[in-house]
Amino acid sequence: AKLAKIEKILSYHRRTEAFAIRLIDVPQAAVAIHQRAVLLISRPALRNLSPAELQALVAHEIGHDYFWRDFEDKVARGDKNGLQELELRCDGIAVLTLVALQLDPATLTDGLRNPAELVRSSRCRRKWLQKRRCRRQRARCRTCRTLSSPRNRRRRSRSSPGPTAQQSK
Repeated sequence: AKLAKIEKILSYHRRTEAFAIRLIDVPQAAVAIHQRAVLLISRPALRNLSPAELQALVAHEIGHDYFWRDFEDKVARGDKNGLQELELRCDGIAVLTLVALQLDPATLTDGLRNPAELVRSSRCRRKWLQKRRCRRQRARCRTCRTLSSPRNRRRRSRSSPGPTAQQSK
């Protein structure tokens, strides 16, 4: 059902025949375009993203197709600022696509924020929960005890700059 929603985005850009859609088995949520020919969607992304978020991320990836040559040039030159600008252009393509199809453009930001949260909901969730519990029970955890020992607290306080003469007035 979610993959059927992607067809709406692909057909708007006349890319239904241009991209092969492939599900990939990786632990993190990911949506990507590979060599302007394959739309890669990870199983965690398909499982955990809403249909609207998936549509928004696919619209963003289609934006990369429009700027592919610029992308390759900037990667070859190592132009990080240029790559960041291209990401923003792709976001613009995604927003324009969603608005044209009368979909909510806010789903793009939800979909981009969501993968960080999805890491917690996949295999890493147990470790994340263990760390959280560990912080509550510092006396039981050797790692937390080491980090919060008085010696390390003194190191942190020395490394942080004290108030300057102007700040203390």
